[in-house]
Amino acid sequence: MVYSLKEGDFVWQHMSDWAKQQIRKAWSYKEHGNLDNAIKTLKTAIKQEPENGALWLQLGGMQLDKDEPQEAEISMRIALKKDGDSAMGYCVLGRSLRKQGRNLEAVEMFTRSAELQPFDFTLVYLSEAHLRCENLVEAEIAAREALKIDPTCEETYQLLAEICTNDEAEKAVEYLNKAISLNPDYAAAHRELGTKLIHLERYEEAIVSLHKAISIVSDDVWCYMYLGNALHHLKRLDEAEAEFRKAVDVDPDHYAAHLALADFLKGRGKTKAAEERYRSSIGAYAENPVALYCFSRFLFHEDRIEEARIYAEKALELDPDDGKLRILLKNIRDES
Repeated sequence: MVYSLKEGDFVWQHMSDWAKQQIRKAWSYKEHGNLDNAIKTLKTAIKQEPENGALWLQLGGMQLDKDEPQEAEISMRIALKKDGDSAMGYCVLGRSLRKQGRNLEAVEMFTRSAELQPFDFTLVYLSEAHLRCENLVEAEIAAREALKIDPTCEETYQLLAEICTNDEAEKAVEYLNKAISLNPDYAAAHRELGTKLIHLERYEEAIVSLHKAISIVSDDVWCYMYLGNALHHLKRLDEAEAEFRKAVDVDPDHYAAHLALADFLKGRGKTKAAEERYRSSIGAYAENPVALYCFSRFLFHEDRIEEARIYAEKALELDPDDGKLRILLKNIRDES
């Protein structure tokens, strides 16, 4: 989403013809998939009119589209300084902060934006930011406010499902079915429906939902892992293993896919193959405490105590607050 100045807007009316031309040029580049030239055009325009907040606003939006959240943040703060409070300015700034993992700050920016003008998409962003901060009540309030403005937005219903706790899985299923009724090709909703159905032990239904998700988006690693999980629960072990292997094939660098396959292979007694996968889960993620913990736990259960200690200590260095790691390391040291 990029703030769209429309002819007739106050800002547009008071902008130079040359600046309008540069913005139109940048839009054209963006529409043809050339964000580099769009950004270059706006930066050139800003050199000519550095006090033009609308140019900075457009630049920030383009930078965010290019996945440059830090650069977008800088541009948006300048835009807000030049032109004062702007609902779209605060919204794009909030998105740039959220992409940097600064969710509390993002909540503040989305709140300011919604106070100035409550766009439905701003309220959805606000809800998502609250969810990341584990403010479930506030997240639900914002999502429901968004639905008042646009009750046909499937993404908002999926968000409401995500807000539901595990004890509210049935309610989440209702929200996801609503999202799918609005958009039958909404792959993310089919996937999330599959996960909720697994939680409810409705494995056959989960398999149907996950197959549907994969038919729409075939490279979603998590779909294959969830599908393997559902098949595992039904003791269809060969089929489950095939799905876990597909997850690895789809993304060979995805540590969680390797871990899921490793755990499954270990459960089937395929110890050597499991160890290879645990090592693969570390692979390019040598600084990942989750992968290190899982491999250490595997080694401990295989009575390879000294090796287990090395990996557990490394994991604890990376995540000293993890209680599971501390317990594992204590057990390892007790066996030493």
